[in-house]
Amino acid sequence: TRLPVCNGPVQPGSSASCSIFLNNSEDQKISAETMVHVVIVIFRMLRTLRNDVLEKLRSCRTPEQLLALDEQMMLESEGEPLYRVICEVLRHKAIAPVEAARWLATLMDHRDKQLNDCLHLNCQI
Repeated sequence: TRLPVCNGPVQPGSSASCSIFLNNSEDQKISAETMVHVVIVIFRMLRTLRNDVLEKLRSCRTPEQLLALDEQMMLESEGEPLYRVICEVLRHKAIAPVEAARWLATLMDHRDKQLNDCLHLNCQI
């Protein structure tokens, strides 16, 4: 995957055009204004996804529910672990540090248990 390459500033009203590689085929030319709209749509989608994950996180009442959400995230987001999502929303100050600390402690305790089980040959794969 390549980033778009533009021949001028990418802003609304600009006459610049951008090349983007799509579907393993040839470069496609699109206007800079179209590129701005695409980026805006992508950011809105990411914000919506982040908010969905936050709702799911906040609905977890037990460690087991949080661990189930972690597994679900790994399956649905092609390996993006929940702890990275938590760190990302914490960086953007979308959650309280106390909430993040509780969630991260639960996830890390579970990882420690998994590692200890493997070290003692009690792994569950």
